[in-house]
Amino acid sequence: MPQGIPAEQQMMNLELSLLHRDFKGNDAELEVLLAEDFTEVNPTGRISSRADVINWILQKDVEARWELLDFRMLITGDDARLLVYHAIRKQSGQPVSPGARHCSLWRYSSSLEVWQLHFHQATRVS
Repeated sequence: MPQGIPAEQQMMNLELSLLHRDFKGNDAELEVLLAEDFTEVNPTGRISSRADVINWILQKDVEARWELLDFRMLITGDDARLLVYHAIRKQSGQPVSPGARHCSLWRYSSSLEVWQLHFHQATRVS
């Protein structure tokens, strides 16, 4: 992890990069961020494959902005972080919906020297 930035902020930055960054033309970096065994439980309760999520990230509106609230990081091991937060999509600074609660499991790959997302779940807030 880069020096000088608190670990919790670094992990939040990884989550935000998946939401805000345009990976078109640079999908190799995206392929590294999502672990080979990555899986997701999407907001409808269905299981999304790694390929489904990569496709969503490559097709998403890169102008959309998200705010992460109530962000918490739990250290579950030397190389594992569990992130829990409430994400709200905003347009012109205003919430578009009540958002969703998210849970992400990241593990550090010492061979690749990068944090990789292994699991993600989003549950819509009503």
